[in-house]
Amino acid sequence: MKVYQAMANAFMKEGTTTLFGLLGDGQMTWWAAMAQQPNLKIVDARDEGCAVTMAEGYYMATGKIGVASATQGPGLARMTTSLLVAARSHTPLVVYTSKTAANNEFNVQHLNQDALVTATECGYMESKGPATNGTYLTPSI
Repeated sequence: MKVYQAMANAFMKEGTTTLFGLLGDGQMTWWAAMAQQPNLKIVDARDEGCAVTMAEGYYMATGKIGVASATQGPGLARMTTSLLVAARSHTPLVVYTSKTAANNEFNVQHLNQDALVTATECGYMESKGPATNGTYLTPSI
């Protein structure tokens, strides 16, 4: 089993029923594994920040943890304002994204994502194994 498949299975075992986001090159394999889940509804967003806001609204409407996803670097950066709002309102949600390579500052998508997310007061959990994906969590109530 590949790491992205294990991560998709973990999200489903935790009760994920809806995913909000934009497909990007960094989380494409995980997204494809999620799309194969028969009980999952994927809601495509036009903007990364909107995906977070939809996940926050989903929590407010259902009481279930909202899940949002976008690609690394600029994709995650576009989520910043919505992450700040969710963190400050203590709305629990999960953002799944890929992670930019730490050793290539010349990559057009290079961004110190850990520092960016720390500034939003959200937590970070890195998946183990050869994948370079990260999951960001807002503080809960």
